[in-house]
Amino acid sequence: MPHFPFIVWTLFHFAAIFYNRDYSLCLIKHKGQLVHRSVITPGYFRFPFMQPSDLQVGDTWTDPRHRGRGVATHALRDILSGLAAGRRVWYIVENANAPSRRVVEKAGFAYAGAGCRIPRLGLSFFAAYKKVDSTCPY
Repeated sequence: MPHFPFIVWTLFHFAAIFYNRDYSLCLIKHKGQLVHRSVITPGYFRFPFMQPSDLQVGDTWTDPRHRGRGVATHALRDILSGLAAGRRVWYIVENANAPSRRVVEKAGFAYAGAGCRIPRLGLSFFAAYKKVDSTCPY
């Protein structure tokens, strides 16, 4: 796994930047090889619409040799029945990412709306996501 952005998220966790302490990873291995990862992050300044107990599942990846086999759906359902049980969970996905959209639909997610990334302080690192009614102005 690449070290970035996990180092940043780990620092956010220990510096209490996240809205709660439930930052974690869901890793699935097959025959000793990593075939899927999903990152579970609490809200932070980039996601002002998230409540203190909310979680977001993101930065998901499945090894191309294992795609289309239900691995990502299994991981998401496992997250929802474990750490995220009874909580509001967000999954942000680009409209063009049809495979990821199918995964969240199979896991029972409902469409909550469109959003866009709004730059702040001239730095993409500080950008925040905002719900919008139409197309993103940026």
